[in-house]
Amino acid sequence: MLFLTLLVLSIAPGIFILWYVYNKDKYEKEPKSLVIKTFFLGALFTIPAGLLEVALSSITGIEMDGNLFQGFIGAFFFVAPIEEYGKYLAIRVKAYRSDEMNEVMDGIVYGVAAAMGFATLENIGYVFQHGIATGILRAFLSVPGHGIEGAIIGYYMAIGKMYPKFRKKYIFTGLAIAIFFHGAFDFFAFSESALALMIIPLVFFMYLTFRKRIRLALLDSPFRNGQDEEKLSDRSAKITQKGIAKIIIGIALISFSALVILGSIISMGEGNWSTGDTGYLIFLSLIPTGIGVLLIFLSKKDRTKVEPPPKKLEMT
Repeated sequence: MLFLTLLVLSIAPGIFILWYVYNKDKYEKEPKSLVIKTFFLGALFTIPAGLLEVALSSITGIEMDGNLFQGFIGAFFFVAPIEEYGKYLAIRVKAYRSDEMNEVMDGIVYGVAAAMGFATLENIGYVFQHGIATGILRAFLSVPGHGIEGAIIGYYMAIGKMYPKFRKKYIFTGLAIAIFFHGAFDFFAFSESALALMIIPLVFFMYLTFRKRIRLALLDSPFRNGQDEEKLSDRSAKITQKGIAKIIIGIALISFSALVILGSIISMGEGNWSTGDTGYLIFLSLIPTGIGVLLIFLSKKDRTKVEPPPKKLEMT
C-alpha cells in the first residue's frame, strides 16, 4: 500500500499539470503522440543531467546544502543551467522540428510536456527516498516550478520559430528566465533555513508569469478567429495597488502557515508532539492559509482594464 501511495504521489502531479496545460490549448490541439514523446524525452534527459550534476559536485567539492555561498554557486551555475538546458533539448529534438509547432501556445504545451517528464522521473527518486511528506511538498512546489520553467522555455522557443531572424535572442531569453527562476528556487531550498519560506512567494510569482504567457499565447493564436475576444481582453486588466496589497498579505499568511507546519513536522520527528497540539496546528495553519487564499482570490476584483489587447503575432 505504501509503495502504491508513493508511486501515485510521484507521478500524479506531473500528469495532472500536463493535462491542465494541454486543455488550455483550445484553438488547435497538439497531437497526443508528439506530446507523449516530448514527455518521455524530458524524462530521458533527467539521467544525463543528474549524472553531470553529481560529477561537477564531486570535481569541485561544492556542498550545496546548508552553505549559502556554495548553495548559490550550485543552484545558479550547476543545477539550474544543466536541468533547464536538458528541458530545452527535450523540446528541440522532436517537437521544435515538427510542423505541429505552428503557434506560440504549442511551445508552452511542449515545454510543459518536457518539464513534466523531467520532473516526474526526478520526483520518483525523491519521493521514494524521503517519503510522503516530501511527495506532498513537491506536488505543490517543485513539480509546478519545473512546469512553469519548461513553459517559459517553450514559449520563447516558439516565438523564435515564428521569427527566425531573432531565434537565438528569444531562445536565450527563455533559458535565462527559466534558469533564474530555477536557481532562485534551489538556492532557497539549499539554504536549509528560514530562507526556504521564500519559495512560496517565488512560486506564486512564477505562476503569475506563467498565466500571463498563456494569455498572450492565446491572444496571438492564428487559429482563434476572433473567439473569446471579450474574455481574453478582460484578462489583460492590470491589478491595482489595493489588489497587490491583498496578494502580499495573502502570501505572508500562507508563508506563516508553512512555517508552523514545518515546525510541527520537525517536532513530530523528534517525538515532541501530543494529541492536543493538533488543535493548535489547525488554528495556526489552516485558518491563516484559508484567509490568505481568500485574499488572493479577492484581489482579482481589484483590476483596471487595459485596451486594446496585445497585437497578434503573424506567422512567417
